[in-house]
Amino acid sequence: MSILRNPLCVSTSIIVIGCMLAFTTAVVPHYSDGYQLLFSVLLAGLSPYLAYGMLAWLTQRPSVLVAGIVLLAVHVWLTIDQRFLHYNEYANQEIYYIPALIAIVLMGIVFVLISVSDFMKHEHHPHKSVLEK
Repeated sequence: MSILRNPLCVSTSIIVIGCMLAFTTAVVPHYSDGYQLLFSVLLAGLSPYLAYGMLAWLTQRPSVLVAGIVLLAVHVWLTIDQRFLHYNEYANQEIYYIPALIAIVLMGIVFVLISVSDFMKHEHHPHKSVLEK
């Protein structure tokens, strides 16, 4: 039960599982006798977890954990759908643009949080005394 009390530990677990999913998606069959690693698919799969890692490090709130669980659920769905059920060498490009869209949204949230925290640290903020309480 102590693992759930530490949001950073849960976020780290989400990132590790996501990295394994990205690797699973990137390793594809090569003809009939082997596998090959698609580096571009691996990078596309890892990009949302890079953004999520920054978000989890900046804010350790339950809402970030919910966002991580949703991210993981979408990635599990994408992996099962694109890699195992309908594998056609990723011809429809969903394996690229869905993780990229998620990463862009998460990076936008990170950018807003960094901007707000920098603005709050500024000495001349008009509501600094009210917001510190």
